[in-house]
Amino acid sequence: MKVWLLIFSVLLYVGCSSTKTGDLETEETGDFETEETGDFETEENGDLETEETGDFETEETGDLETEETGDFETEENGLEITEIVLLETNKGNIELGLYGNEMPETTDNFIQYVTDGFYNGLIFHRIVPGFVIQGGGFDEQFEPAETRENIRFEGNPEVKHVKYALSMARGNSVNTATSQFFITLDVFPHLDFTSEDDFFDENKFPCAAFGIVLEGFDVVDAIAAVEIDESSVPVEPVVIIKAEIVK
Repeated sequence: MKVWLLIFSVLLYVGCSSTKTGDLETEETGDFETEETGDFETEENGDLETEETGDFETEETGDLETEETGDFETEENGLEITEIVLLETNKGNIELGLYGNEMPETTDNFIQYVTDGFYNGLIFHRIVPGFVIQGGGFDEQFEPAETRENIRFEGNPEVKHVKYALSMARGNSVNTATSQFFITLDVFPHLDFTSEDDFFDENKFPCAAFGIVLEGFDVVDAIAAVEIDESSVPVEPVVIIKAEIVK
């Protein structure tokens, strides 16, 4: 079954890989981190973490809510968080902020799956250390969950694949995302959408980022560190116990 899962994941839900290899991360094509810097977290490239805390806090209020509007915004990129989803996992809780204004169709798709209870009991089935944790498509028996129809690819240059970004996994064809999502473990510009030309650039694989981790960074990191087999499947299941909209 794991062999089948590997084939299915690599060919159909590559999590925004190289179109040449269909692999999330390869030494030849998928590694965009240079030996010289080894670090994608700089003020210039859109890292959302504050130097002191690593939290998404405003200097004045210490939280995500602005005084004037009451809206939730990230401090660095100014994107408004329209909804917050809580993922309760067997490794701890993760809060996800969604960019409903910038990515309305993708956000609505994710919210519908959450509202339907679709993610409850599914797993993070693919872990690529230093790259992504991916879930939302299989149960603990590695049976694929029945999804709705594919959604149209939605690209917005304002939404970047910063560290801890939430994005949709898709296949080599552009409009193939359904329910599977991933969380980035670093900054990956090759996944960003800048223009339609990206689809013809062999060094890029644009995906639809539509949110950001707000809380539970340690949980994401713990999931990324679990033992995996040769297929990048966790040896012990990492289960999404429940997903719910909390704001």
